[in-house]
Amino acid sequence: MKSLLKCTWTVCLSAAVCLSGCGKKESAATQENVGQASTESATANARQAASSVVSEVQQTQGKIVADVKQAAETVVADTQKQADAVVEAAQKAVSNTTLEAKEKVQEAVSSATADANDKAQEGVAKAQNLIEQAKALVTQQKYRDALTIINQVAQLTLTPEQQKQLNDLKVETQKMLENEAVSGALKGIGGLLRK
Repeated sequence: MKSLLKCTWTVCLSAAVCLSGCGKKESAATQENVGQASTESATANARQAASSVVSEVQQTQGKIVADVKQAAETVVADTQKQADAVVEAAQKAVSNTTLEAKEKVQEAVSSATADANDKAQEGVAKAQNLIEQAKALVTQQKYRDALTIINQVAQLTLTPEQQKQLNDLKVETQKMLENEAVSGALKGIGGLLRK
């Protein structure tokens, strides 16, 4: 920009010198030679100034292009770094979320398993208690009450051992009930015969 101003001033001064002359009265031929020499000198100065301005503009343009290219490369590198950081943060977040979800699922499964085991143990204990009650009723010869409890226990989930105990108790209770019925019938027939 400064070079352009210098060139403009140089051209203006050269033109002013050419037009004004020195103020002496010279002959027409001398004035014509001086005017022609001044014009040639001014033209040469203008060409040289224009050439200098073009050269400086080209140098400035080259510097601007290099600066813009470097700035663009810096922006691209910074953007790539930021994009890489965002991708890394996203991957870390996904990994953490997946890990947290996996842990929560494992906790839920463990809790559900523990609850199921607790309920199963409660069911086993309840079934065993009812089996013991039925055995006590058989001992007391309350076979019908014992069969009612045995039928309730059959509806529960039992261990293989409890299932065997229940089946054996049921068979025993049914036999005792049949024996009692036969015994009662025989007593009734015996009572009729004595009369």
